[in-house]
Amino acid sequence: MADLQQSYRGGSVCVNPAGLDCNYFVDKGANGNEVLQFKLAFAEGQPMAYITTDFWANYAQIWLEPMYFLVTAWNDQAPKANRLRDANGNLTGPIFSIGPQSAFYSPFWRVFYVEVPPGTAPTKYTSARQLFDDHLVMHQGPNRFASIGPSDLSLPSAADIVVPTVAPTVGNYLKNGIDDLAAVVASSQSLTGWLDGASVDYVDFGTDNFDVDATGAIEDVPLFLFKQYDADGGLKLAGAPNVGGVAPLFSHLPGRITINPNGQPRPQFGALWRLHIVTLPPAAKEFFDQDEMLVEQNGGDPAVYRAKIKRVALDGGCFTSITATADPCVWLDSQRAIEDNLGEKAIARTDLQPACPFVMWNGLPVPNQ
Repeated sequence: MADLQQSYRGGSVCVNPAGLDCNYFVDKGANGNEVLQFKLAFAEGQPMAYITTDFWANYAQIWLEPMYFLVTAWNDQAPKANRLRDANGNLTGPIFSIGPQSAFYSPFWRVFYVEVPPGTAPTKYTSARQLFDDHLVMHQGPNRFASIGPSDLSLPSAADIVVPTVAPTVGNYLKNGIDDLAAVVASSQSLTGWLDGASVDYVDFGTDNFDVDATGAIEDVPLFLFKQYDADGGLKLAGAPNVGGVAPLFSHLPGRITINPNGQPRPQFGALWRLHIVTLPPAAKEFFDQDEMLVEQNGGDPAVYRAKIKRVALDGGCFTSITATADPCVWLDSQRAIEDNLGEKAIARTDLQPACPFVMWNGLPVPNQ
């Protein structure tokens, strides 16, 4: 995150692995502070949104690393029940085993709960080495996504998710409307922990939201970025929202999704993506607000058309034939739609791997857990 922040501060000479605009990952928030960016995308034909925290270029593999939470007694039915607290009753932060300065760093962690005696001072253990030097008992827990970053780079607030009447963003695609914005924001948390004896800030997206193979390597899924040839023959970014895949390319497998007791879906994949460039045919077009106004002349509920804004159609000539009851368009808003309608030759795998945890899936906030 610190590198992405520095890229933003570089202005016209910014550098980031994807060669995107300086403010693509970090920008000024509503209060003038620097914030990570919410990004609207589509997956499985439905709206989703994510935040990019880390980015790799030309890495052979990204690995799971250990992080540690201190507990004063072990309870295998409720591992977090006895977390160590300070004198004010606040939970002590986790201990990270490796930091962003290392080429082996990643925000993908295997949690271990470490038993310490009741009454242990909250600052007694602040490094992984201390835990092993004292031969403390450890218990493996769930995998967790947590990205270490600078203290002056924040998660976006609800005020940073602009909800204009034109060019809708995340809030417009929430199934329960903008009332769910607070829950989207709560999908991630700004917290503090320890690394090699020093306090560090990190953003936490919860547990079990990525796939790991038997060797501890993180498994990626495709994230599709649209490009299209312009009038001068140059291949340029189309500017449309990305499309998230759910499984290896052309595997036709479903993605793993769990539903919590409140009915909220939680994808267990996609925190690590493999960027794939999709070359659109000349007739493909993104559905814009002006297209909405055009097709509304055919009658019907404007909400029918608003849900299509920002999606890419295989042939934009279909827009004028959309009505309240008929939609002849082929929308490229899922992995299967891109694979089936464009084929292998239009899809180019890259060596770029962004970490983009979900904050919204299928129009619903993704719960932090």
